[in-house]
Amino acid sequence: MLADPNVAAYTSGEGAPGAGKAVVISGKDGSVLRTITHTVAGENFGVDALGIGDVTGDGLTDFFVTAAGISFTGAAPGTAYVVAGLDHRR
Repeated sequence: MLADPNVAAYTSGEGAPGAGKAVVISGKDGSVLRTITHTVAGENFGVDALGIGDVTGDGLTDFFVTAAGISFTGAAPGTAYVVAGLDHRR
């Protein structure tokens, strides 16, 4: 089975201006498996995105995604998310 890449777009304005999003794409057929869109303006969700295997023990792929916060200057704290339970077996 091919790994499912996670593509992040931290400047995306879909949920709110600069909120960001992450997209998981099937390594099997290139289809979009999941899109996670942040809703807080300026959060910059998706600065980094990484598949981390199965850390929750449920047999599904988990992902680590970071958000820079309102600015990249250190004026606002960033956040790290573990997005759990993506079923990549389809």
